[in-house]
Amino acid sequence: MPLDKEQIIDYLYLPDIPKGSLAIKVRGASMEPTIEDGDYVVFLPINKLRKPIKNGDIIIVRNEWNELILKRYREKEGKAYLTSDNPKYPTIEPNENYKIIGKIIRRVKEERF
Repeated sequence: MPLDKEQIIDYLYLPDIPKGSLAIKVRGASMEPTIEDGDYVVFLPINKLRKPIKNGDIIIVRNEWNELILKRYREKEGKAYLTSDNPKYPTIEPNENYKIIGKIIRRVKEERF
């Protein structure tokens, strides 16, 4: 699903990221301490990846409620799981309504003045 101009909240200058990369601002604590609320994450859309998603990658997923979530991709015995780095959040067993949007390639810390 392409972004509308109304969805763009800011621009980041990151000259050394791959062409086609996008960024979103993170809301929530499920990936703390790795990624914190307010950070930006740069991701490559799934159709731009040169290598498949692998165990341990942080990915963006559209869940069954059409929300974007950040989770760590885990595979065990041929089954996929989505985990949080923050142990307060449960592991998700995705169903056919979950769609991988992209892979996180960088975190950009929000400047707090």
